[in-house]
Amino acid sequence: MDLIDFRDRVRPLARDLTLMDATKKYQRASIDEIAKERKELLSELGEPDAAEKGYSSGEIGEGSSRK
Repeated sequence: MDLIDFRDRVRPLARDLTLMDATKKYQRASIDEIAKERKELLSELGEPDAAEKGYSSGEIGEGSSRK
């Protein structure tokens, strides 16, 4: 029964998921949807906002002149 279940139910689901994953980059999505998904992913990961991380142009210049 496990082999029948695997052949008839699991393989088609796995194939569908693989196709959805492989073709996702070619699907149309609005900028709002992309931004929403990105924001949700970052909140799940606990990442700070893009404005909070990184360097300002002043910090980059200060760091290179101290060598």
